[in-house]
Amino acid sequence: LVGGDGIDTAVLEAAWSAYVVTRTAAGHLLFTRDGEQDEVCVDVERIRFGAGADAITVDLRPSPEGTGPDSVITALGPVLA
Repeated sequence: LVGGDGIDTAVLEAAWSAYVVTRTAAGHLLFTRDGEQDEVCVDVERIRFGAGADAITVDLRPSPEGTGPDSVITALGPVLA
């Protein structure tokens, strides 16, 4: 998936806990589920995991300086490496 102008959201079908998320040497995000590569995202600002009432959207844009971390990782969420 390659984003364009504005804020782009990649939609992944499974729940967020099903994915391992890694950043490639080129800075792209690679999503792996059940040992299979699902998507590579370039210039995408948000990721939506799952659908319906259980969907989770993660905003990947940097936080304004001094307002907190750029991302928050929990034990129930994807692993970021």
